[in-house]
Amino acid sequence: MGGPVITKSLGAPVDTVVIDPEELDDSVRLCAHLFQEWVEKVHEIRLTVVSGRFFAVEIHAGSPAARIDWRTDYKSLTYKPTTVPESIRKRVKAFMEHFGIVFGAFDFIVTPTGAWRFLEVNSNGQRSWIESKTGVPISGAIADLLEKGSTP
Repeated sequence: MGGPVITKSLGAPVDTVVIDPEELDDSVRLCAHLFQEWVEKVHEIRLTVVSGRFFAVEIHAGSPAARIDWRTDYKSLTYKPTTVPESIRKRVKAFMEHFGIVFGAFDFIVTPTGAWRFLEVNSNGQRSWIESKTGVPISGAIADLLEKGSTP
C-alpha cells in the first residue's frame, strides 16, 4: 500500500482510526479487525437501494474527526442528494442480483478525481437519519416493496 491505512475492530460499533502500517504489532491478532487502504476523499456517498430504486446522498464532513469517520461528528455533516454514475448503477445492480438481495446500504468514497471507491454494503444499514435530513423516500420504497411483495 505504501501509505496510511484505516482500521476498525469488528463487532460492536467502533470508530475508524488511521494508522501507519509500520506500527502494527502482534496485538492485532487478539481481535478481528477490518483494514483498508486510506483513500483521499472529497466526500462520501451512502447509496441505499431498495428493490431496484436508488437513493444516493453525498455526506460532507465538516470536522477533522468526521473526515476520518463521519459517524463521530454528526453535527458537522451536511447532506446532498445526488445521482449515481451508470457504471456504478450497473455494478450495484449486478451485486444485488448475484446475492439475491433487495435492500442494501452501500458506502462509497468519492476521490478528488471524482472516482467512486466502494467501501462496503450493509444489509441492515441505517436509513431513517439520512431520509430525515434529505427527504429521500427510502421508507416509502420499503413500504412499496413490502406491500407488493415483489421486485420490479
